[in-house]
Amino acid sequence: METVSSDKRHGPLPDRDQVPPTVGILLKHLDRVRHCGRLTGAKTNLFSYHLPAVIEPGMTETSDFFDLVRQFAPNVINNVPYARTLGFELVSLEPGRAIAKAPYKPETIGDLETGVIHGGVVTALLDNVSGVAVIAGLTEMKSTATLDLRIDYMRPAEVDREIYAEAECYHMTRTVAFTRAWAYHENRDRIIASASGSFALNDIRNMTTGLQSGGAST
Repeated sequence: METVSSDKRHGPLPDRDQVPPTVGILLKHLDRVRHCGRLTGAKTNLFSYHLPAVIEPGMTETSDFFDLVRQFAPNVINNVPYARTLGFELVSLEPGRAIAKAPYKPETIGDLETGVIHGGVVTALLDNVSGVAVIAGLTEMKSTATLDLRIDYMRPAEVDREIYAEAECYHMTRTVAFTRAWAYHENRDRIIASASGSFALNDIRNMTTGLQSGGAST
């Protein structure tokens, strides 16, 4: 299948090695978030903490918000150490939907006799792409954290083949987003696993103010 998607409405995704220079600013703010002890509890989607560092308050209710999300979305996966170690890569994004892939790597084999990738890799990929789909469905700044993720395995992944994961955010309330996702090699006609998840949505406007002023909010 095509490994890099081009959304006709928004243009191609940035290449892994062509991320915007403002990423450095975002990572600096992420470090400040960590030092303030804000990454606690459920697994938090780090990108949602990057975003406020460069978004003006008035931008959150405009159509430009998704364009900004799309510009930085590859860094949700590419700049998270464990996802980078596993080789995850975002290949397609549109509002409320995302596709990512994981390469076949000897280091992630779970069955030495068959060479099949460990199921935990599939779970992590589905979790990551589901979180990205939630972010792609937002219309204002919010942090996201995985509340629940159910995985149903249908069959093992095949040896020496990339795994794709596709996710959609199909419903959103003020505080929770709901997702569906599928892992496969070629298409959803023959899936490796499916997932359903829920993600917490938290207002971080107050936190943004604290970060930009160099202090922690109480």
